[in-house]
Amino acid sequence: MHDPTRYDSQLRSQDGTPCLVLTYTDADDPRNNLQAWIAPGLGSNLFRFTYGGYALIDAGAAQLAKSGLPGTPVLYPTPNRVRDAQFTYRGRTYEQRKNGKPVLIHGLVMGEVWQYGNPFADDDGASACTWVDFTPDSTLYAAFPFDHRLALDFRLTAGGLSIAYRIENRDTREIPYGFGLHPFFSKLSGDTQTYISLPAAAVME
Repeated sequence: MHDPTRYDSQLRSQDGTPCLVLTYTDADDPRNNLQAWIAPGLGSNLFRFTYGGYALIDAGAAQLAKSGLPGTPVLYPTPNRVRDAQFTYRGRTYEQRKNGKPVLIHGLVMGEVWQYGNPFADDDGASACTWVDFTPDSTLYAAFPFDHRLALDFRLTAGGLSIAYRIENRDTREIPYGFGLHPFFSKLSGDTQTYISLPAAAVME
């Protein structure tokens, strides 16, 4: 039988920024405790994630407000690089520009203000949902003129944190998109004592 007090969800503030905070507490062994901090108003960025008191991802809201990095930026609709800040889909070219500047890397939603629902906890975990809309009256629509919503579902359990994305297409056309997350992990033992292994089947030079 799950103890519902093990999971908690709160709306808190850091540096004046509203944050969704999801917590798992292991009363028997605090080394298993987990906590996730998400800043919807700064690109729905998972900017802090702790395990047993160690900050595996750690950035401040003030730091995010200046640069959009680090933490865990959301890359959409064009993760990685876009040559000449434009792409062509079905014969039409879409210029990737935001606030009058070309966007050459990592998409349009990083640092944008996302909407969010009230976080909640149940017997099996703690959850939160954030979303950003591309509508004709939004600033993002000029670069990516497809009427839709990108939503993220965060779910914290004793086993870890999952982040699922959903695309709600409100347009009459198919939407060409890519999606990615870009976590900046802390080097817990410093630059010289931390070993990082990435079991990738392929790499792009």
